[in-house]
Amino acid sequence: MSNLEESRKTITQMEQTLSELSERMLTGVATVYGRNSMEYSKAGGSSRKRSTSQKSISQVPSVVAVPTTQPIQTTTNGKGILSNV
Repeated sequence: MSNLEESRKTITQMEQTLSELSERMLTGVATVYGRNSMEYSKAGGSSRKRSTSQKSISQVPSVVAVPTTQPIQTTTNGKGILSNV
């Protein structure tokens, strides 16, 4: 069991070191070529060309026209009795 625990700790530490190295490499590529470059995406970075606000605006469904109803007109015949027109 102690060997497994030691191996797990070693692997976790190696993964953290690799993650830090990868981040430094991407920062270097972004410094030289920019975050929107093909080189940055080839190195594993994601492009930031579209912002989240543009995505949400383009995904809004179009407005559907709702038919309106016209109110019924009523009139009186002079004696207080209502009739529909």
